[in-house]
Amino acid sequence: MISHDSVEGSLIGLMSNKVKKFGGINLAQGIPAFMPPEELINHYKEVIDGPFHQYAPGKGHPGLLKWLNSYLKTEEFSNDDHLLMVNGATEALSLLYIYISRIINGSFTTLAFDPIYESYRELPKIFNTLFTTTSIPASPENWKEFKILVKEKNVKLVFLASPGNPWGYIWSKEQLNQLAEIALELDFFVIIDGVYKEQYFDAEPYQLVNPSHSHLFYVNSFSKMLSVTGWRIGYISGSPRHMKAISQMHDYIGLCASHPAQEALYRYLNTNNYSSYCKCLRKNLVDNYAFASQMLKKAGFKIPLTKGGYFIWAQLPEPLTDGLSFAIKLYDNYRVALVPGQHFSKKSKDYVRINIALPKQELMEGIRKIVDFACEK
Repeated sequence: MISHDSVEGSLIGLMSNKVKKFGGINLAQGIPAFMPPEELINHYKEVIDGPFHQYAPGKGHPGLLKWLNSYLKTEEFSNDDHLLMVNGATEALSLLYIYISRIINGSFTTLAFDPIYESYRELPKIFNTLFTTTSIPASPENWKEFKILVKEKNVKLVFLASPGNPWGYIWSKEQLNQLAEIALELDFFVIIDGVYKEQYFDAEPYQLVNPSHSHLFYVNSFSKMLSVTGWRIGYISGSPRHMKAISQMHDYIGLCASHPAQEALYRYLNTNNYSSYCKCLRKNLVDNYAFASQMLKKAGFKIPLTKGGYFIWAQLPEPLTDGLSFAIKLYDNYRVALVPGQHFSKKSKDYVRINIALPKQELMEGIRKIVDFACEK
């Protein structure tokens, strides 16, 4: 059996790089195979001919910040002191981790909910601090257990994504508000990652954005919303009591987000045509999820209830138990790349993550090959 420890770096990188080097179908990396809105691209072309080639304001494009205040429904705040534009959600997570580490100024544990997105685990590892996981609390009894864990492990930072990655779980309003209350009670910070906010399958997810909450931060980006992962435009919303210092850190770590990209986004978003693009993208994802999950379930895969995001989180059919071996042999035999579940959780060695943000025909071909390979076993 191949172990995770024997593989250097990210398993997402390992599997997706196989396709980039040798060809095949990439169901591993969380990138959309959809084009951005045509109107947005046209705005970008116009911007390139304009005076937007130097540094943008470090805090962000003023017009884009104003638009975000409306989008996030935070107009009650008299200004944008709670907002900061950054180089993608990844820089946002990193900035917040560094800032929180500084103000805690001592040993602490970071917690995330199984299965986890890789940055939540890797940031504590980079800074040689403690990290732990737990299940998502789904009942009052679970919250009691959660509180005990927070106290025992000295948890001072909690990451969560809604919809999630790799499992597209959506936190309810009640769950998020409960967590926010406990954060104040037990004195820990919460970072809510909303990058898949617009990729829901049914009901729009509740997003807890509350700049008056001293222990709560909200992170998002335009990467998945508008299929522009390469533009690297993300943002943070948090209490103004923290955001001034975080903005100063950003000056020395990221300086500013791309000026041309911010200007193009500002022009496009103010036309309000983004909602129709998001609606079309959601329909593609819903159709892809329905097709792929049905095919996989018929082949014996088990798939937990998923309500949003880019991925299918699937347990291998019996008697298969090794997701890493399955992924490597699948690529070697069928040239289809997916990600072993153990990349996201030690408890999920018999799971795989499959990206469904692809054109239907390409996804169909990839899923059929996965099913054929699984049935051979």
